[in-house]
Amino acid sequence: MNAITPVDRYLAELDQQVSFGDESRVGSIRWNIEWYRKRAPWRRNAFRISGLMLLIVSVSLPFASAVFPKESTLWLLPALGYVVAIISALNAFFQWQRAWQSYRTAHLQLEAAWSDWQASRAEAVAESDGQKAFAAVTSAAHRLLGRASDIITSEKGELFRLLPAVDAAYVKKP
Repeated sequence: MNAITPVDRYLAELDQQVSFGDESRVGSIRWNIEWYRKRAPWRRNAFRISGLMLLIVSVSLPFASAVFPKESTLWLLPALGYVVAIISALNAFFQWQRAWQSYRTAHLQLEAAWSDWQASRAEAVAESDGQKAFAAVTSAAHRLLGRASDIITSEKGELFRLLPAVDAAYVKKP
């Protein structure tokens, strides 16, 4: 009969915590991994498509002025200019390239942290010295939580740094 060790109890308790839940548990590390994994490709596609459209429309401006009759270019050239401006503004506003890179980086870093946790957990369970095993698994759990927090905070950091300035701008002065 196998006795339940302190490591087993600790791991069972961790499994009940939000951070250590599966990808269906909102706020868990695995949920965050999936969140970044699902959202990064959309930003990449938006960045690439908008860049390609910007290139095609920009190159077509001189071509249109040379090929089309002057009457047509009176409305066509400004329309193409507006399209260039709109695409540029959308890309600048949504920052698709930065979001894609940031989401992908966070996804890969969280996956690496989770893999490190899984390996450390397996090593602790295999350790024959109960005190060493418990120290190893608690250290690994704290390391995972710290790394995950740092990764997510870093990815969101730019937004959070802007919030105090926005709040300060709307605070009424006496």
